[in-house]
Amino acid sequence: MFESIANEAPQRDVERRLPRDRVAELKAAGLGRLRLSREQGGAGLALPDLFQLARDLSYADSNIAHAFRNHFFAVEEALRAPCEPLYARLLREAAEGRTFGLGFGNAPPKRAGEAPSDVTGRLEWRAAQGFYVGSGIKPYSTGNLYADWLLGPARESREEELVQYLASTSAPGVDLDDDWPGFGQKLTGSGNTRFAEVHIQAGDIYPTPARAAHNGTWRYTFHQVYLTNAIAGIARRIARDSVQLIHERRRNFYHGQADMPRDEAVLQAQLGRIAAHAGALEAVIERAILALAAAFDAYGSAQADALALAATLKATEAKIVADDIAPQLAGWLIDLGSGSVVTTEGALDRHWRNIKVISSHNPRLYKERFLGDHLLNGVLPPTGAFF
Repeated sequence: MFESIANEAPQRDVERRLPRDRVAELKAAGLGRLRLSREQGGAGLALPDLFQLARDLSYADSNIAHAFRNHFFAVEEALRAPCEPLYARLLREAAEGRTFGLGFGNAPPKRAGEAPSDVTGRLEWRAAQGFYVGSGIKPYSTGNLYADWLLGPARESREEELVQYLASTSAPGVDLDDDWPGFGQKLTGSGNTRFAEVHIQAGDIYPTPARAAHNGTWRYTFHQVYLTNAIAGIARRIARDSVQLIHERRRNFYHGQADMPRDEAVLQAQLGRIAAHAGALEAVIERAILALAAAFDAYGSAQADALALAATLKATEAKIVADDIAPQLAGWLIDLGSGSVVTTEGALDRHWRNIKVISSHNPRLYKERFLGDHLLNGVLPPTGAFF
């Protein structure tokens, strides 16, 4: 399936053709439930193996891999506290092949770097109809186009309690039009999801799950690791495209030193450089993945916070390296073919565009500063998203 996705990825990018069919096939094949145990209806895949599979999918098409990010995180949250009513529901839905996106509700943090502590979302009870209604906008709604349920926080009007809700993507009032204006990751549906008095059933409202005493303070590191992992997949695709490009070229530059491009020393050296750096990116993200898995395994224990900090520092290091090197690999790929590979139809420029859009989540410059401040002064990283 991944190989088929990889073959059609360039044309999809050119045509901006949403991969709804491919996502549906992956869901039906069980991609969204791989982390569930066999008893829960899944495959019992270890977290590092899930990231490896996600990297393989990003190699094929980073749009599709990115679209599953929020679903995979919701499943991870549920797996760590499966007895919580909301999480038990999420695990049942995932076992049935359904996936999750994000709904409206989080308020911006009061201070930079803090995790959101309040919500703007509100659910009004309509007694005559027997359901709640909610309105709002969720910007940056990556993957929502392909999800079955949207998950978010809100205050409900009857008890004024902070709750979590599930809104069906097929519910009246959910607008999932593709309005993402980004120059990369064009097929992720990362634009706005609009909710206009969306019907939410009382049975889809849940109390906010309790957090364990030792829960790993930097709980959103998963997102950063996932994004950098996607960039590593793109880097591997660049290395493969580089080999294919040289193999398919039949004419060397007039100032070359060999009759065939594959025998040209300059191109051989450039290819070797691309392959080496792509391999190094996979190694550095593997290091962060293993640290994250250790932190997740320690959930609820006295070691959880220390391991979570170690994971976020390694994730920070991996992002800094990937964001610096990966765009260069995309440029070096074009160097291998020069003017003969800059066609729109070939879509080799999508690698650079996709890398830059993925890496724009919590920019590298801030990561470098936070890492340096920690090393010099012991200042802890922010606890908000993507750290």
